[in-house]
Amino acid sequence: MAREVDYIEIVAQASGQQELQKGGGIVDELMKRAKNAGVSVDDLAEKMKKLGKKAENTQPYNAFIGKMKQIAGITAVGMGIKKSISMFTAFDDVARRVQGTTGANAETMELLRYQAKELGRTTSWSASEAAEAQFEFAKAGFSNNEILAATPGILDTATAAQMGLAEATEITAGALRMFGLDASKSTQVGDMLTKTASSTTTDVRDLAESLKYSGNGAKQFGLSLEQTLGILGQLGNLSLKGSQAGTALQAVFSTLQNSKKQEMLMNIGVQLTEDGSYRNILDIIEDIKDKTKGMEKAQRESFISQVFQEQGSQAMNRLLDTKEELDKLINEVQSSSGFASQLAKILGAGVGGAFKNLTSATEGLGISFGQYLAPAIIDVINIATQLISAGTGFIDWLNSGSYVANALTFTISALTAGF
Repeated sequence: MAREVDYIEIVAQASGQQELQKGGGIVDELMKRAKNAGVSVDDLAEKMKKLGKKAENTQPYNAFIGKMKQIAGITAVGMGIKKSISMFTAFDDVARRVQGTTGANAETMELLRYQAKELGRTTSWSASEAAEAQFEFAKAGFSNNEILAATPGILDTATAAQMGLAEATEITAGALRMFGLDASKSTQVGDMLTKTASSTTTDVRDLAESLKYSGNGAKQFGLSLEQTLGILGQLGNLSLKGSQAGTALQAVFSTLQNSKKQEMLMNIGVQLTEDGSYRNILDIIEDIKDKTKGMEKAQRESFISQVFQEQGSQAMNRLLDTKEELDKLINEVQSSSGFASQLAKILGAGVGGAFKNLTSATEGLGISFGQYLAPAIIDVINIATQLISAGTGFIDWLNSGSYVANALTFTISALTAGF
């Protein structure tokens, strides 16, 4: 009786090779013939071995060995292919998560993939990182068109803010949604965030944390994003930043919606609403400053404390004392167009930026090469999986010293190393 370890070798040598090649499944064909013939695999193997001796030098057999040598030879060029496959796999996995989240069709996914690869080719960020940014926008509920519009603008923001692309995307997406801005405004949002951070003692993370607590209230009281960032930046200059600044500012908004507190403010002549809506908080602050300017400092602070309580008064007192600086900062933020790009270019002009550009370009090449190889690699891995699934005897065959077995063993080992 033939051993199971001979099966693959037998099939590789026997007549009818073209039929096997067309079918693409060596073990499947062998098992099918056995089943159709109603004989045991061992019996079939014995019969095929006899045929194999006559067909050892046939063209199909040589072609099979030639193909294995070709694959093994390419792999042996170095672990470059392994690296390329890994790069493409990482990129492809993220792209598929984008597709799974947005439900994009094949045509739209090609556009998203192209954009990510193009951004990887032309910027210091890799294609995989650009795809991660797309995924963050997708998680935030952005449509495919919005993702395409928003993603390019986020790259300079991440560089200028010196943070990861996914984190910068999450922050920008939150700001866009919070203030009802179009996705195409992602570049402007990045400019405003980075300008505020560069002009104050805050950073982009501080500002993002503050916006989590106060952004919705700011919009309700008529503030634009740039005005809100100006306020948060000014509070940061006065040692109130991050969640503390956001909580304190939200306390101000909550106070202004309290009927008893409203009455206290209106009693000194502060106007809170206009045409049925709350006035812009900056106008209310200006009004409060004007109506309390006749008070002694201690009296004014006591009044502010009674109205806004401990938490809200932390923000209000700081804003009242530095209204001129606040107005100047808001103007700077409003005039920040192109700031993130400019800062990103400066930061990327050094040695670190050069290395990052090289890494990004290298990954782009690796992804392209990996994408080109992917169909063939998938076929090889699937065949290997089928063969291994045939039984433990296959492992013995791989160790048998057979030329075909050696070629396949080398190919599988090289392709799967590191997985």
